[in-house]
Amino acid sequence: MEGLREGYEFYSRQAGIAHAVIDSEQWIDAIDEAIEAFVEDMASFEGNAKKAEILAGDVAEFWHADTFNIDAAIHRSSGPRAEVPRSTGFGTPDVVIGDRQYQLKYYANADASVRAQSVTFGQEAHQGSPSAQALLDAGLVGENDPVYGEMSRLVPSDQVEEARRVANRRIATEAARRLDQVERYRSTRDRLTGNVEDDQGNSSMDLSRKDANRLAREAKAGELDLEGWGLTTEQLVQLEDVMRQAAKAGLTAAALAAVLEAVPAVIAAAQHLLEEGELDLDDIGGVASSAASGGARGFIVGATTAAITDAAKMGILGEVAGDLDPTVVGTVAVVAFNTLRNSVRVARGKMKRAELVSTLGRDAFVATCSLVGGGIGQSHIQIPVVGYLIGSFVGSTVGGLSWELGEQATLAVCVESGLTLFGLVDQDYEVPEDLIRQIGAETFDYERFEPEAFEPEALGAERFEPEALAPERFGVTQLRRGVFGVARVGYSIG
Repeated sequence: MEGLREGYEFYSRQAGIAHAVIDSEQWIDAIDEAIEAFVEDMASFEGNAKKAEILAGDVAEFWHADTFNIDAAIHRSSGPRAEVPRSTGFGTPDVVIGDRQYQLKYYANADASVRAQSVTFGQEAHQGSPSAQALLDAGLVGENDPVYGEMSRLVPSDQVEEARRVANRRIATEAARRLDQVERYRSTRDRLTGNVEDDQGNSSMDLSRKDANRLAREAKAGELDLEGWGLTTEQLVQLEDVMRQAAKAGLTAAALAAVLEAVPAVIAAAQHLLEEGELDLDDIGGVASSAASGGARGFIVGATTAAITDAAKMGILGEVAGDLDPTVVGTVAVVAFNTLRNSVRVARGKMKRAELVSTLGRDAFVATCSLVGGGIGQSHIQIPVVGYLIGSFVGSTVGGLSWELGEQATLAVCVESGLTLFGLVDQDYEVPEDLIRQIGAETFDYERFEPEAFEPEALGAERFEPEALAPERFGVTQLRRGVFGVARVGYSIG
């Protein structure tokens, strides 16, 4: 039925865009969740009895782990997230990313940080560490082996360069007098860093010793200033991030739209193959044409709508826009795009105003059914995006069929009553030319009628012989008023 076809066509245009905006919402939500995790970690230090200078190392662990996770969320990284074990065991890492381990020392200056990062098992044993002594007694480690071994050595970002210089001086000094002490400083120098990072380009944000102290004071007081630290979504997400996400969403929308647009043509080609035993080249060309046009339209609208969704969720378009459901934004975008395209066709004379209004009404109705169906589908199928798309498909097809039935009922009333619905239905009492030709009646165009000049012949009474009149016969078919075109009432063959 025509209504089912129109419902499917709307769904094929809307499905890819719905996927794009839902995906964009999930992206922003993931970033917000990573920021909220940092807020919660800092809240755990509220009222802590430690001095800010001592607490600085603790908050620095969460700063590096959480800002790394925020960066990974922005880049939509599939790699492991950073964790803070908070283990008190001997020689355990402070920050872990997959198989990467970091030991953090946030001391007052670079010299102190290097010494703390270069501690050996012998030093720890002499200071009373039973774990270090047990490892030495078992012969598993040497007295001059560095405790932190293969771990990366994380120090304040403003101390990294000075720490390398300090390590080099100590290497040179020990090489001249105690060669067995050189390795622990070389191990530290080669692993010094001011950030935690992975091999996918994600990294934590810099944190100096001074800033670590300030962060500790804010955390103790419960007065964390996210904007002051540059940790709001608007500050973190850059234009290139939005454009990259929008392009990715647009490609996904294009792929889905191309597939859905090509389905009817594929079915037609398969049907022709079954009936005729051969493929129709026109059908195959139709598949390619449908896929190309659907994909192009899907990319443009999908990428644009995804960018708008990202901007709204980030708060750039105001609080009201940020609260809008992304599926509503996507559906409205589809209706707006269709209306714009049809408006251009009206301006070019390829579509009538009544058809534009009818199409707009149908799209609005089907869009509403699509949204309702998508919501129901998502509530019953707890798989992101999939549940919505299935429900939206059902809603769109039901909406298209319902609109067709309602339109038929409305036009039937107009046929019987003569209503025009404020000019949306054209009541035309002229019989269409194609029907006149079908019944065989001869017509003339009165606007171009040119009568022939009359020239009377001379009449001779004695020779006057009247001719018999034989009228031409033609068949007349009974007519009735019906529906033609879009919202037009006229005559049809009875």
